Amino acid sequence: MDACLDYIERRGGEEARIMRVLHELMLSFPAVNSKIRYAVPFYGQHTWICYLNPQKKGGVEMCFVRARALSNAQGLLDFKDRSAVAGVFFETVRDIQMELVTELVIEALLVDADWGNARRR
Repeated sequence: MDACLDYIERRGGEEARIMRVLHELMLSFPAVNSKIRYAVPFYGQHTWICYLNPQKKGGVEMCFVRARALSNAQGLLDFKDRSAVAGVFFETVRDIQMELVTELVIEALLVDADWGNARRR
């Protein structure tokens, strides 16, 4: 079992179910890899794209590292008091609007690919 799945399984309960769905979504993209960083699962392609942040009061926030570069056309992102990172909070698996979250992930992957290409020039 990989480190992220091991982490997710140890969480247990609804948090583990939410994280498992999001983990599977992220890894459904062939170029995406996962790794534990700062004690939470991170997902990347060229650079970090997002991470799953379990909340103390329950639920999971899927945080996007370059959120300012995203259109947020889906209206899902919440910056709270953060300048660059924004997230989507899920209290239950039913809260995950898979089509909208997938659109957001695809946009984040495109931003990351553009950033990776610009870096190589």
